[in-house]
Amino acid sequence: MSLGKRIAFLRKKTGISQTELANKLKVSPSSVAMWETDQRALKDDTLVRLADFFNVPTDYLLGRENENSFIPESLAFDNLEGLTDEDLQKVNEYISIIKRHREEIDKIEKEFQGDE
Repeated sequence: MSLGKRIAFLRKKTGISQTELANKLKVSPSSVAMWETDQRALKDDTLVRLADFFNVPTDYLLGRENENSFIPESLAFDNLEGLTDEDLQKVNEYISIIKRHREEIDKIEKEFQGDE
C-alpha cells in the first residue's frame, strides 16, 4: 500500500474529510488530495505531523512496518463503542477466524494488491 493510500485509509477510519485534515495540519485541501493520490511528495515535517495526528509511527506511513501488525489503538477501541455483548462475541469469533486463516488471507490480499 502506498503512502497516499495509507493516509487516505487512516483519514477515512478516523472519520474526517480531506478538508478537516487539511485544516488540522494547516495545509490546503488540494495538498491532502494530492498526497492521497501520490501526486505530491510530503516534506519530512509534514510526515511527522501526520504520524502524530493519526498516532502512528512514521515507519507505518512509509510502509516499513507491516500493516497487519499495526492498528492504531484509537481505531481499534473506538469501533467497539456501543456494541452489545453479543456483538463483541461475534467480533472475537471473527478475530479467531482471521488468525486461523491468516496465511490464506495474506495470499488473497497480495493478489488483490497486484491488480491495482
